Amino acid sequence: MEKNFNIQNSADSKEVTIDILGEIGGHWLFGDGITMENVASQIPSDAEKIKLNISSLGGSLVNALAIHDILRYHPANVEANI
Repeated sequence: MEKNFNIQNSADSKEVTIDILGEIGGHWLFGDGITMENVASQIPSDAEKIKLNISSLGGSLVNALAIHDILRYHPANVEANI
């Protein structure tokens, strides 16, 4: 299975990079995927900047809106590249 979700944390600059490459939402058979739980659990609360890179054709609206809300209400500055 191809990896389609990655979060990198830079300890020295408090910058986080999130790559979402593929369908948003959990895979019903394997239980993995790009979900709100994956994103929320990997973003440190003290991050100052979040770079979000998205290349997705769609997926679960529920998970997409939840990820949006997680990023919207995080105190970090969010830069999105779609």
